[in-house]
Amino acid sequence: WNLILQSTFSDILKKLDDHYKIDLTARKGAIKIMIQEELTKLSEQEDDDQDKNADAKKKQSRHRAKVTG
Repeated sequence: WNLILQSTFSDILKKLDDHYKIDLTARKGAIKIMIQEELTKLSEQEDDDQDKNADAKKKQSRHRAKVTG
């Protein structure tokens, strides 16, 4: 994940070229959109996970307050 954050789109495209051993320049626009969509999904998933963790902590705090109160 850090590799993606530290890489430019050109770096990623070159790595894909090397990996698949084909020139992906003609598909550059489509690849850029796919990468942006996947990064957005990952970001939204991380936000959802953080929200779930925060909700779970609130529930634990309420439960502890009821038990000790």
